[in-house]
Amino acid sequence: MKFLLRFLLCISFSFGYCQAIVINKNNKTVATEVKFGSEDKNPKADCRDIIKGDTITIAVSKVGIEGYNFNLTILNSKIVPKIYKWTDYDMFDGKSYIELVIANCKMELNKAAYIVGDTIRGNFTIKTVANKYQKKMTIKGDIFHIIGGNNFVWDRRKSKHNKVYKNGKFVY
Repeated sequence: MKFLLRFLLCISFSFGYCQAIVINKNNKTVATEVKFGSEDKNPKADCRDIIKGDTITIAVSKVGIEGYNFNLTILNSKIVPKIYKWTDYDMFDGKSYIELVIANCKMELNKAAYIVGDTIRGNFTIKTVANKYQKKMTIKGDIFHIIGGNNFVWDRRKSKHNKVYKNGKFVY
């Protein structure tokens, strides 16, 4: 019965936890900084993207032997945040990472949908649920990233060195 209740709670959190996404075209964020919990004293973080078909995943993390990842998956105008706790060895029941359940999420982004070459600017506050490996925590941060910028050198939204093709046609 306990398992069923936890499962139902997780399902309900996963479908409605980030309904507070506000679009502000004038967002002026100029750096990626994230504080994973109140004890995090260094907000500097690395930001990169993974592009697979129509899905863009923005990944924000810090270098170390263990830590957290903040992932923002974008598919058309659907934006889904996820938080992972990771380590360099298999300490989470045989896995090197676990996904933390999000209890509450508030975001302000500069657009509702993104493509390669767009700049994502935003602010977010996410609260997680406690589990056997992690106390509940609050993640606050800013994100600034040119989508595809870690793979290409951009000049006025066009790649200087690498051409980008979609369905056989030159796009950027």
